[in-house]
Amino acid sequence: MPTSSEQLQRSLRLSYSPGGITNFQAAFERAKKIILREVTKFTAKGIKSSHIDVTALLFTDGEDTSAPPLGHKTEAATKKARAAGDAFRYFLETMDCPSFVSVAAFGEHHNPEQCQYLSDRYYYINREEVLSEWLAGGLSESLQSSGFVNPKLHLPKGLIMAEPLPRNIGINPDGCIEQEFWLRDESSEGLSQTEEVKVIMESVGSQTAIQGSTALSSATVICSETLQGRTFLIESAEMQLRQIALELRGKRPSPTELALLREKLMGVKESVRSVLEAASDPKSKIQGRCLLLTRLDDLEIRRNRLSYTLGHFEVEKGGDARSIGAVGIDAVLRDASQKVPLSNTAREWLRIVDASNAILPMKKELSTYGKSSTFDSISGCDAKMTMPLGNAMFYRLHGESFSTLVDCSDEPIAYEVFSMLSGSGKKAVAMNGGESFTRVGIPMYVTPEHFRCVQLFLPAVMDQLSDNGAPKHSPTEKLFLELLGRSLASSLRGSGLNSSSSGTNRHNLTLLQKTRSVRAILDSKIKDGSKSLLDELIKSAETFINDPESRIHVTNIYEMASIGLLVAENWPSHCIVQLGEAIIEESMRRIIISKIQNKSESERIQLAWSVLGHSTSGTWLDFPLKDSNTKATQSCNEQFDMLAACDDLKYLEEKFPGVYSPRNVVTLVHILNSPSVPDGRMGLSECYALRSLYQKFTTLVEDARIDRGVWNLFDSLMLEEGDTTKQEEIVRKFGAAFVLEDTPQTLRDILAEPMKSLSQFAVHCLRGLSFFQNNKQNNEQISPRLELASVIDSIVTEREECARKYIIKDANYPSPGPMSAEQWAKNWGSEASPADPILYAKVRSRVHRNNFNKSLTVKEALADKAYRKHGGHFAFPSQLDTFIPGLHRRTRDLHNIWKQIGKETRGPLARKNAVEEMLLRLRWDSRDKAAGTKLSKIVGVIWDGLENRPAGLPISSALWLHDISSDDDEIDYDSDNSRETSKEMEGKEIFVTEKCNSRIYEKGGDADEWSVITGG
Repeated sequence: MPTSSEQLQRSLRLSYSPGGITNFQAAFERAKKIILREVTKFTAKGIKSSHIDVTALLFTDGEDTSAPPLGHKTEAATKKARAAGDAFRYFLETMDCPSFVSVAAFGEHHNPEQCQYLSDRYYYINREEVLSEWLAGGLSESLQSSGFVNPKLHLPKGLIMAEPLPRNIGINPDGCIEQEFWLRDESSEGLSQTEEVKVIMESVGSQTAIQGSTALSSATVICSETLQGRTFLIESAEMQLRQIALELRGKRPSPTELALLREKLMGVKESVRSVLEAASDPKSKIQGRCLLLTRLDDLEIRRNRLSYTLGHFEVEKGGDARSIGAVGIDAVLRDASQKVPLSNTAREWLRIVDASNAILPMKKELSTYGKSSTFDSISGCDAKMTMPLGNAMFYRLHGESFSTLVDCSDEPIAYEVFSMLSGSGKKAVAMNGGESFTRVGIPMYVTPEHFRCVQLFLPAVMDQLSDNGAPKHSPTEKLFLELLGRSLASSLRGSGLNSSSSGTNRHNLTLLQKTRSVRAILDSKIKDGSKSLLDELIKSAETFINDPESRIHVTNIYEMASIGLLVAENWPSHCIVQLGEAIIEESMRRIIISKIQNKSESERIQLAWSVLGHSTSGTWLDFPLKDSNTKATQSCNEQFDMLAACDDLKYLEEKFPGVYSPRNVVTLVHILNSPSVPDGRMGLSECYALRSLYQKFTTLVEDARIDRGVWNLFDSLMLEEGDTTKQEEIVRKFGAAFVLEDTPQTLRDILAEPMKSLSQFAVHCLRGLSFFQNNKQNNEQISPRLELASVIDSIVTEREECARKYIIKDANYPSPGPMSAEQWAKNWGSEASPADPILYAKVRSRVHRNNFNKSLTVKEALADKAYRKHGGHFAFPSQLDTFIPGLHRRTRDLHNIWKQIGKETRGPLARKNAVEEMLLRLRWDSRDKAAGTKLSKIVGVIWDGLENRPAGLPISSALWLHDISSDDDEIDYDSDNSRETSKEMEGKEIFVTEKCNSRIYEKGGDADEWSVITGG
C-alpha cells in the first residue's frame, strides 16, 4: 500500500496513465480480473460466494481521457467512464459476494461524476494531514472489516429516516456492528408506544444475517448531564452537519438559503456548548472528559470545513476569496454528508471509558491521610472521587525533555484533567503561585481498584515520555524506575529527608508512595511467561552485589538504589545493607575515576602512593570533610619521591601487611569530597544519606513482617480502618523512617571499611596504566602496595632504558625518526606545569601581545622566561617526568637570533651565556639543583652541535640520571681530541652508576617589575 501522496500519485501515473491518457475502463477491467481470480480460489475449495467479502479500494487523481481526442477531457470520455463504472458495479452485484467500495479522490482535478456514485465510502483528500488521517483510519477500517451487510428498517407510520440509509455497513473485526439510525417523528397525532421499529441486516442474496426489533415504549429521555447524554448531543450535532452537507450538494444556494445554512452551522456549535463548557472545566465532575473533548475537536474540524465551503458561495458579497473549484466543493460536501467513524484517538478514549466502567468502585472511605495525600487542588477531587469518572492520579513533572524532567510537587493530578489542560502533553500547565509542569510521571497506588484505573492510562503516559526524548527501554515500564531514581536523588541531596516538619513528612511519604506505585507496575509486568519485571530487577541487584565488574554497566546509580527500596520486602535485611555498601563502593569508584581521568600516569601513581602509608593511630578517620583545599595535591607532590617509593612500599607491606593510612589525608578528602558530582553518581553526602535510609527502612520492614508486611501496612493507611489514632501513629512511623541524619562530618562517617576503601582507592588510580594491566595478568591476588611497587619499578626500568637509548650527542633530535605525543609521554613522561597558572596566563598573554611578529616557539620561550622573572616556577609531576618541550627548537631559535644580531655564539663564554639563557627559556623545575646541572650539560651539547664543534661524551636524555662519565668536562676549543672520543663512544650504552634520589631546592628570586620582554 502507498505510504505517501507522492508514492500514490507516481503509481497511478505509471500504471494507469500510460502516455498521459487515463482509462477508467482499463482499470476496472483489470480489477475485475483480479477479483474474479481471487474469488475463484475460494470457490474452488467449496466455499460459497456469499461467505466471501470483497473490498474494492479505488484511487483517482484525474478523470477519463481515453475517448477521442485522446488525452482531453470530453463528455464522451465521461460517458465511457460511467459505463465502465456501471459495469464494474454490476459485476460486483452478480458475484453474489458482499462488497464494499471505498473511493479516495486526490485533489480537485478528478471528476466526481465518474467515481463518487460508485462508493459506499468516499474520501476527498486535498491536504497532507487528511491523507495521513485516512491512511491511519479510513483505510485501516476498510481493511480490517469482517464483512458487509445491507441494512433495512421497517418503521411505523409517521416515523421517517432523518438521513439516508447507507447501502452497506461494515462489520467490525470482532464480528459486531456499530451503527446509529436517526429517526424523525412526522406524525400529526403522535406515535403509539406499542409500535415497533424493526431492523434487518441482510447479506448478499437478501439473506437475513441479523434482525431485531424494539418497541417505541423503550425509548427514554437521556439526561444531558451524563456521558450518554453528552455523547447524544455530539452525535446529534454530527447528524446536523451531514444534513447541511446534503442540502448543499448539487446546487448553488440563494443568499437567503446561505444565511439559513450559516445559522444552522452556528446552531450546531451552540448545541454542544454546554458539553464543551463542562468538559473544559477542571473542577467539573464529568466522566469521559477526554473522549468528549476529542469528539468535540473532530466535530469542530468538520464544521469549519463546511463553513469554508459556504464561503465559496459568498464571494460576490466579500466572502472567502480562496477557491477550490466546483469539483472540490462537490467532493467536500460528498465527504461531509457521510457518517464518519470515530478517529483513532476517540476510539482509544472510548476503550478507556468502557474499561473503567467495568472496574468496581472503592468499598471503603479514604482515611484522613488518604484524602490529603491524593487530593488534587486543580480538579478538587481525591482518588475516590475520580474513580467513578474513570480517572486516576499521577504525580507531576517539570522539564523541557525527558533528561531534564524533575519532580515539581508532592501533589498529584487527575490524568484526564492534565491531558485537557496540557493539550495531551503539548504545552506546560501554568499554576497560580506554583511551578508549571509539563508531564505526569509515576502514578499513585491507592487501592487495587484505583491501580486498575491507573493501568488504563499507563500506555499513554509512557508514549508521552518516550516522545519527549526518553531512552528506548525494553520494556517501557522501566521509565518509571528511572523517574523513581530521580526522586530518590532529589531527596538524598537534601530536598526533604532531613527534617521532621509536617511539609517534609509529606515529602518523605511521597517518595514511599512512588516506590509503592513503581513496585506495583513492575510486579504486574510479566516477562517470559512467568517472571515479572520486578523479579528481573531482583536478579540484577544480586549481580550488582556479587560481581563488582558488572557495576560499570549500571548507567544511573540512583536506579540501583531505588531497587533496594523496591525489593526490601523480598530480601533479608542484611542483603539490603550489602546492596547499600556496594552502591557506596561503586559511587566512590566513580568519584575517584571522574577526578583522576584527566591526570597523567605520574599523578595517578602519586595519588595511589599517598593512601598506602602507615600510621599507628586512626586519627585520620576523624579528619573533617570541610577542611579540604586545592593545595592538597601540591603538598603531596613535595613528599613523593618516586625513586625511593618502591623500596618504601615493599618495607611497609612486609612490616604492616593490609594496614594502610593516608600520608596526606587532605589529598584523600579533596578527591572524595567533590563539590560537583555528575548526573547518575552519588557524592559523599548522598552516600551517607543512603546508608542511613537503608538502615531505617530495613528496620521498618522487619517490624512490619510480623504484621501484614510493609506494603500491605502502607496500603492500609489510605483507607479508614479501625482506630484512627493508630493509623496516625503508623503514618508518623513511616515518615520518620525517611528522616535521615545530618550530613557526614568526618571520613569515619563514610568509610565503613577504611582499609578496604584505601586499597580500592589505590587500585582505581592504577587501573588503566599499561604496567598495572601487565602485572594483573601475572598476579591476580597481590596487595596494592606491591602492585604499586611493581608498577613504579617497571616505569623506572623502562625510562632508564629509554634515556640510555636516546642519548643527546649533538643538535639533532635523540630519536632517528619522528615520535608521536604518546611516544614522547611514554619515554620521558609529562612536562612541567606552572605552579601559578593565573600568573602564567597573564604573563603569557602580555608576552604574546608584545611580540606578535615573532614565531610561536620564540614567544612561548619568552613567556616561560618572563614567568620566571615574575617569581613563578615550574614543577614536574614526579622525578621521572623530565620531558622538556621545545628543547632543541628553542635552543636553535636562540642561536639563530644571536647570529642575526651579530652576537658572539662561539667560545666558552658564549656557551656559558647561552646555557644560562636557555635555562630561563625552558620548562623545568629550577628548584632542583641536580636537574639544573644535568640540563646545563644537555643544552651545552646541543649548542656545541649548532656550532659544529666537537662535543664531549654523549649524555642520557633524563634529568634524574647522573652520568659519571660526563662530569663537567669543559670542551677544548683548540683541539679535536674530543671529536675522536665522541666517535669512539657513538653507539655505545652509557653506564649509569647513580640515581639522584635527593632534591636540592634554591629559593627563587623576587618578582621583577612588570616589563616587556623583547627577546635576545
